[in-house]
Amino acid sequence: MHYGVFGSLLLLKSLSIAALIAQCIGLIGLRRAGKNAAWWTMCAGLILQAVSVLASFALGIIPTVPMVLTIAFSLPLFSSLIFAIGFTLHGLRAARAADRLAELENLASAMSEEITRLREGGTTK
Repeated sequence: MHYGVFGSLLLLKSLSIAALIAQCIGLIGLRRAGKNAAWWTMCAGLILQAVSVLASFALGIIPTVPMVLTIAFSLPLFSSLIFAIGFTLHGLRAARAADRLAELENLASAMSEEITRLREGGTTK
């Protein structure tokens, strides 16, 4: 089937709304982790994404001026980039936390072994 330009635009708008909803759910889920720089960056990307979705719907009302079209087509890319930067910062922070947790678990294990040796009257390393 061939839907033409209208079908393509409708599909793009539907995908934009789906991405906006997914980003919103993810951001709400991450608010418990703390509102740090990564969260605020993702929040800014989400707000820009919402503005771009609203702007894409307004394009049907506004006359198609080249400047408006340029902004409307570049804003979703820019907002996705901002959100991706925040997501990357969050991922790096989570990776550092996981590494630190592994270090602390290794330290606790080593300390437990050392305490066991001292209780048994053994020698230390």
